[in-house]
Amino acid sequence: MNYTNQVVTLKKGLKLAKIEEGNTIAATQEFREATMTELQSNSEIRNSHVDLEKFHKQYGFKICPSLTEDQRHELLRTLYAYKNVFARDVTEIKACNGPPLKID
Repeated sequence: MNYTNQVVTLKKGLKLAKIEEGNTIAATQEFREATMTELQSNSEIRNSHVDLEKFHKQYGFKICPSLTEDQRHELLRTLYAYKNVFARDVTEIKACNGPPLKID
């Protein structure tokens, strides 16, 4: 059981569990996703307006012109926080290490 949101690679022969009696709990760990406030506290996300504009030009996002300046920079900060999911060309596309998904 993988209780994190990280991909885990299992090697052949790796011992990852042992059988216990059904009434035994060996360990537990609470899973909690990071909130947007916690993500924004990350120093990488807190960039200056100049850095965000440079990022915007590099990636060529089309942003609605009716947004206020604060809304625009908040959007750019969010896009910057997840910039590893955007590819500017084919060479930046990375392989997905997760299992293939079936969509009905």
